[in-house]
Amino acid sequence: MPTRSPHARSGFTALDLLVVCVMAVIVIACFFPLSQRQHGGHRQLKDSTQIRGIQQSMFLFADSMKSTAYLLPSALDARNATIALLDGASPESKDTTGNIMSVLIFNGFFSPELCVSPAEANDRITHCDNYQYSSPATATDSANALWDPAFNADFTRTDAKGNLSY
Repeated sequence: MPTRSPHARSGFTALDLLVVCVMAVIVIACFFPLSQRQHGGHRQLKDSTQIRGIQQSMFLFADSMKSTAYLLPSALDARNATIALLDGASPESKDTTGNIMSVLIFNGFFSPELCVSPAEANDRITHCDNYQYSSPATATDSANALWDPAFNADFTRTDAKGNLSY
């Protein structure tokens, strides 16, 4: 067994320090993807919660109207106070996804923020920050309007931004 000389130094060598640094980088690299997966899972959970909130709002709205079927905007706005029909247009032309969601928002079943997914990647879909809960300016008869017709669910148009991910 070799003996140590009295002048030998004890402590870390450069090689020991290098090994410790490499091990620290490996440990950090192992935990980094895990934190990204957890973040994605949080977005997915929030997204599913938002969709569930919208679905429950639809059921609650139908129940509050004492109806077994969901009342569509064409049935609600029979007097054309919210949207005037163009010549030859059928009342069912009011039954768009945007108008349906806007009816629910206008009646307080959920907020416009719920309509945009936390994982939304399309830059033309944004939160509706200026939703008008009473007397919407874009309605035919703003004092008697039943929803804000400016809420837009059509993100395919290049001249406007959409307010709905789902």
